[in-house]
Amino acid sequence: MLKPEVIQRLKPVNISKNPEVTKTRIKEIWLSLEKSKREEILMLSDLKRTSIERICREGTVTARAVLAMAQVLDIDPNYFTGASDEQGSFSDDTAKEFLTALGYDIGKDAFSRKKLTAHKEAKTEKVDVPTAENNAASPNLIKNSDDEQEEPDHSTETLIAE
Repeated sequence: MLKPEVIQRLKPVNISKNPEVTKTRIKEIWLSLEKSKREEILMLSDLKRTSIERICREGTVTARAVLAMAQVLDIDPNYFTGASDEQGSFSDDTAKEFLTALGYDIGKDAFSRKKLTAHKEAKTEKVDVPTAENNAASPNLIKNSDDEQEEPDHSTETLIAE
């Protein structure tokens, strides 16, 4: 699967071969998606909902939008542009062929094999443990047991699909 940073760096130019076909296909697919799939596509592509609405209205589409949809939905990217009438499936090879045809030079480092999840992606914070030495300098480091404490978010919701 393509890494999100690779998808997000693609040029924002129209790649549709047939705007009417692109408009129809993307609109039908987008409207049939569950909310979670829509959010996954938006997050992977770093696009806003208004960008997808524009695609559905005008039929102009970027490689960023096409590859995010193709990867999340397991559909050949050429189907979205009107270059193919077969939905096919998404693979590293189809992504590489698609990008090469658009003039991109894609190396093996553009692909990832891991799923990223919220708990793996969260940055760990350095916690200062109060000691007798630093307690005198920073008396606010110790909390009273009566103080409210927030529960950390241990969500394991998948952020980015393979």
